[in-house]
Amino acid sequence: MTESPPVTTAPKPHIAIDSEALRELRQGRGETQASLAAKAGISFQYLWQLERGVRTSMKPPTFVRLCDALGLRESQRGKLRKHPVRAA
Repeated sequence: MTESPPVTTAPKPHIAIDSEALRELRQGRGETQASLAAKAGISFQYLWQLERGVRTSMKPPTFVRLCDALGLRESQRGKLRKHPVRAA
């Protein structure tokens, strides 16, 4: 009997998050971490970790829910993405 090759799956894409921008956007909208987490359908601990840089990325569906909870239009969502710093 021959063995089948192992099934490999590509890693799921994640979106890098700018923790400072997330905190500023949340505070600018007068949201607490608890209220924003509830609106986005994520745990308070997860949001806390994102704002402190303990977690640095999230899956696209979670990113969309967080942006929706912050009231960000599609054109504004780049504010939350962490963009790599380019060397001069």
